[in-house]
Amino acid sequence: MTARSFLVAAAALLAAQPLAASAARATAPVQNGDSDKIRLVFLGTGAPRPSEERHGASILVEAGKHRVLIDCGPEIRQRIFQAGNFDLLTNITEIFVTHLHYDHIADIDDVWIAGWMYGRRTPLTIWGPPGTEKFASDISSAFSWDIRYREIVGIPAAGNRLQAHDLKPGEVFDRDGLKITAFHVEHMPINPATMKVGKLEGDTYGYKVEYKGRSVVFSGDVRDLPNSEIVKAAQGADVLVHEVQVPSTGGDKEAERANVSLNVHTTPEQAGAVFAKAKPRMAVYSHIIPPQTTGEYLSALTRPYYKGPLVSAFDLMTLTVGEQIEVGRRENQASRVFEDTSAVQK
Repeated sequence: MTARSFLVAAAALLAAQPLAASAARATAPVQNGDSDKIRLVFLGTGAPRPSEERHGASILVEAGKHRVLIDCGPEIRQRIFQAGNFDLLTNITEIFVTHLHYDHIADIDDVWIAGWMYGRRTPLTIWGPPGTEKFASDISSAFSWDIRYREIVGIPAAGNRLQAHDLKPGEVFDRDGLKITAFHVEHMPINPATMKVGKLEGDTYGYKVEYKGRSVVFSGDVRDLPNSEIVKAAQGADVLVHEVQVPSTGGDKEAERANVSLNVHTTPEQAGAVFAKAKPRMAVYSHIIPPQTTGEYLSALTRPYYKGPLVSAFDLMTLTVGEQIEVGRRENQASRVFEDTSAVQK
């Protein structure tokens, strides 16, 4: 790993190219309330397909004293541990779910119980589209024996609750200068025979996060259409984080199965058109399908449609959003042992 920094000033954004993990400056966790910037930590940049390098979808938002997750897919507890050790694990109290696909929610139970066991003393709260409350209730029931057991052996009951809120589009969170707005995105199931949206309860959301004059928009999973609400939500935003899928080639059964999801996801060409309309200070690819796709390849497919700043995220990449947008790599914090932390909250 090199220590070369990748500092993106507004005047130089147009020259930004895909960034390798080895080229990113190492960054330490921020302390509560020590900055008027937004920092993103890309905990997982993958999708349903297992990958050693790209874990399930999840992005940490650090803004003032807030530590908020956007989604919490498979193996994210370990990424949280790497990004901030027990201190971060026990300080996450809010998770905003874009939708209820397993690659966006599979590690919520682990983050919930592990965070409580090692020091969190407030409930973990999940916010998301209709169905989120039922999902949280089902998890709570499934782990009720585990919770009761740990209470009996001495883990304080404070912090053991999982609570949830079904959201409607609009402003859904406003605390201590951090504002979060939910908006509808097109990701409900498409019948491949008719190309019509199938009947299924619930919805799928993107989120806009604002803090002290800075804004970041998360697409969630989406099939971009000409009237997509993402363009409106991301108009002039500092950062637009967008999903992407590259079609698999070949006529075998594996390629055919991999391409089933193309009707509900966005190709680089389609994403490039969205970026060109929204004009964010920086566009970022995450939730990358397939996981082995390189930033260089994504850039080549996107550039005919979008000439602005573009970065393909990797796990534990950071973006610090202020007057400048700094791309970095979170220092691995996993070597610290629990007894040497101050993770247990009073």
